[in-house]
Amino acid sequence: MAVEQTEIQPRQEGPASRRAERLAFIDGLRALAALGVVAFHFSGHAIFKSPPGGVAGALLAAAKYGNEGVPVFFVITVSF
Repeated sequence: MAVEQTEIQPRQEGPASRRAERLAFIDGLRALAALGVVAFHFSGHAIFKSPPGGVAGALLAAAKYGNEGVPVFFVITVSF
């Protein structure tokens, strides 16, 4: 059983490289969705009935919507 060796071609600029840049952006959106889910789980969403004031309160208030990151993550993954 012989294995055929192929030469590695240098990366060419063109439509394929533009697609890679687009996918990097999609990966960024996917990461934001995943971080939203993590924030939701670590925010103590069941503990705080009303979040404290200030920046921490704003982050806790925003984290309660982190569970929406799950469908966003799957839609992005399936679509791209």
